[in-house]
Amino acid sequence: MKDISKHIVSGFKWETILKMLQQAVSFIVNIIIIRFLMPEDYGLVSLVAVVMNILLVVVDMGLNTAIIQKKNIDRGHLSTAFFINMGVGVVLFALIQVLSPVIGEYYKKPQMVPYLKTFSVVFIIRAASSVQVALTGRELNFKKSTIINMISVFLGTIVKIILAYLGYGVWSIIYGEIVSQICITIMFWIDTDFHISIYEVNGRYFRDIFRFGINVMLINLLTIVSQQIDMVVIGRILPSVKVGLYSIAFSISTGLPAHINSITQKVMFPAFLTFQDDDKGISESYFKLIKFLGLVSLPICAGIIFVIPEFTSIALKDKWMPAVPIIQILCIYAMSNSLGGILWGQLLKAKGHIRTVIWMTCIRLCSMIVFILIGAQWGLLGIAWSITIYGWIFRFLYQGVVNRIIYADMGNFMQSVLPSIVATGIMSIGLMFLKRLLILVELPELAIMLATILFGISIYVAAVYILYKKDFLALWHSIGVLFNNGQ
Repeated sequence: MKDISKHIVSGFKWETILKMLQQAVSFIVNIIIIRFLMPEDYGLVSLVAVVMNILLVVVDMGLNTAIIQKKNIDRGHLSTAFFINMGVGVVLFALIQVLSPVIGEYYKKPQMVPYLKTFSVVFIIRAASSVQVALTGRELNFKKSTIINMISVFLGTIVKIILAYLGYGVWSIIYGEIVSQICITIMFWIDTDFHISIYEVNGRYFRDIFRFGINVMLINLLTIVSQQIDMVVIGRILPSVKVGLYSIAFSISTGLPAHINSITQKVMFPAFLTFQDDDKGISESYFKLIKFLGLVSLPICAGIIFVIPEFTSIALKDKWMPAVPIIQILCIYAMSNSLGGILWGQLLKAKGHIRTVIWMTCIRLCSMIVFILIGAQWGLLGIAWSITIYGWIFRFLYQGVVNRIIYADMGNFMQSVLPSIVATGIMSIGLMFLKRLLILVELPELAIMLATILFGISIYVAAVYILYKKDFLALWHSIGVLFNNGQ
């Protein structure tokens, strides 16, 4: 158990480093590229990304998750998974070449067709390294995965910036992502002890890992569709300009909290598995995670609401100012996920309730469509508010299901989120008065933004330390353990 805990701490450390760097690099690159792109161009590339993200889930058919989960794996399983993945990747590439005009017609945006055809080569590239990535995850070797991804992101970023500067627009993002994926595949092949043989492929191995993998793939597919369904619907009913505004708004408002949740999900699934037969242990770990996630993520969401007007005016051009109120509304939506809104799926899968996850995700998917269509009657603002209302309704519905499975109640949940809610509320009230004062004295926008950030951090840290000193010290200790002891 100590070795597992050590791996988990190490994994969390390296995943945190990777995600923090990715977030920082992605943020800077997006700012640079956005300055070169018009909102309608950004809308097109966002729709291409939606199609790709959904279909990439199909590439490994859940076989790689089965490789990570299955106790005993031999070369036959690995070779079978590899060739199946490659076959699926080639088929998806061919389908996009044929069906991209149909996709463009659905969105009423034929301009996206050449982008789709070119970007679809990623299906084959990703398939070529999927088993190696799974083996790295099985070994809990997060350090290797982090280093490979860091190098690949860096190289892809250089390509994006250079091409954006040269005026390639949307193509700068497409080519940069392809370069990143190629680098990832090459490095995983070089650094992974994996030997394949077509002669070791047979139906028995396929059935052995497919039984688990198909359920995982279905869950992941439903999850990604439910996460992207807003763009699927909005992309059809709104013009590219408004799609671009919504896409950048969603990215800024939910980006950092989503990365924090992603780190926790990826690393804590193995951790939850170690407690899958211990209801008390998994319940304590779950609510402790929610508390710490809230303490870190919730003030970030609230802080963005206050600094985004000045930031957009300084860092972006005036063409992006209409996105500001959308960002502020969606930050309220992001708060629902900051309070552990994504952990429920990992916990239920670890407890073996895969069908429950599937049904809950299907309900979420259908509900999101209804909320978006209702909100669309009032334009982008209506859509943003409808998604926000949806997010908070389902946050508590999902929590009710989780509580029944781990024998907890809503009181346990409220107790875990109370510190972050109270401290963030105090910070927000302070920032409202500060902003009014700073605007009245007519300070430069940069001075207002910096003062807002510094004051917000100071008052939030002070509020948590004074009112919830025990939780503050526990979080601080956990961060120290994470970066000092994780190897």
